[in-house]
Amino acid sequence: GILGSGFALKVQQQQRQKHMIRRRQPAATLIQALWRCYAADEHSMSIATWKIHQIPLSSPPRYGG
Repeated sequence: GILGSGFALKVQQQQRQKHMIRRRQPAATLIQALWRCYAADEHSMSIATWKIHQIPLSSPPRYGG
């Protein structure tokens, strides 16, 4: 009766929680990937990028040109 339904509710709650945990990681990975694309875009207006940490590469010397 009461104990059985209480146990069933607890099992259902744990299954729902496990399902949400499984969905959380792929969602976080997708958000991170999209943010990296946005932050790396040369036309991005955001100041929260890693552009300030980039060092411009000098052009390689031309030989026999």
